[in-house]
Parts: sequence; C-alpha cells; structure tokens
Amino acid sequence: MHPALCAAPNPETRKKDVLWFALSETRPLFAFAGIWTTFNGDRGTKSKPVPGPHQVYGFLTTTPNAVVEPIHPKAGPVILTTHEDGRFGRVHLGMKARHCSGL
Repeated sequence: MHPALCAAPNPETRKKDVLWFALSETRPLFAFAGIWTTFNGDRGTKSKPVPGPHQVYGFLTTTPNAVVEPIHPKAGPVILTTHEDGRFGRVHLGMKARHCSGL
C-alpha cells in the first residue's frame, strides 16, 4: 500500500505538479493498492546506469473518477477501504507464503 500522494503531468504544461487528494476535509488515512518488489537490473539512463537491486513499487489503477479525470484522464488509483485493506494484505501474505514454499 502507498500513502495517498499523487503526481501526474499537468495537461497544459506537461510538468509533474505535486497534487494532493484527500477523501474528505478531515483527511482520513487511506492507501493505494499496489505491489512492492525487488528489481535486479539497471535503472537510470543508458549513459549513467545504476545497477540493482532496486526496491520498486507499482500501484493498481482503474478508470478515473470525476475528481481524478481532469488531472489524469487515463487512470486513477485503486483506493482501499479498511475492510479491503485487510483482504488485500491477506492475499499478499498468502502469495508470499506460496512463493516461499515453492508452490
């Protein structure tokens, strides 16, 4: 899961402005669904590669809602509720357990 900070290119300037989203004015904690993994390879530019391993994170996306679409028309983050957080965590832990056991 990832804290709810979102950056996307500004459609007019094409620069990545830092944008904050909150679920409400009280700013309750929420998370993006995603996956952490280790990447064993080069990152950076071809002229200045940085050898791995690197910890990388990708978050899951879906069709953007009316709030996100003007900022990022291609996709919006999958946001987990408290109930879904637990289910997602259990699935992730189960996948790790299967991976470790060689299944």
